[in-house]
Amino acid sequence: MPVAIMPMKGPHVDECARLLDLLMEEVMDNRTEVLRECMNEEHFNCLVAIENEKVVGYADMFTQLDPGHGAFLGYLGNMVVAEGHRGKGIGKMLVQELARKARQIGAVELHVSTEFDNKKAQAFYEALGFTESSLFLEMDLE
Repeated sequence: MPVAIMPMKGPHVDECARLLDLLMEEVMDNRTEVLRECMNEEHFNCLVAIENEKVVGYADMFTQLDPGHGAFLGYLGNMVVAEGHRGKGIGKMLVQELARKARQIGAVELHVSTEFDNKKAQAFYEALGFTESSLFLEMDLE
């Protein structure tokens, strides 16, 4: 059965939370609540990949108007495909749809970050046209 890419809706939230638990390698008590809040954010896009009425992939992106660029920028936040469904092009479809949505609102760039040692993810994103262009730093606020 073909995979359908669509916006995340309420019935998908629990399955998406479970996928994100796997991606982040930790279970968060409030992940479902946060996903529900994200659905209502104007500049946040959550997509799901559905196969046989089951969520098999998830990706999200937020967009921001950047005065330096004079346009919107897109930031791919999380992307995960369920075990057993990887290697079928689902991740590629999710990223391509987010890129389409970013272009639709006038974004001029789409950014993604990944761990330094995650060579598989880096190769995946590079194959989709992402290039290494800057160093992304973070500060833990907890």
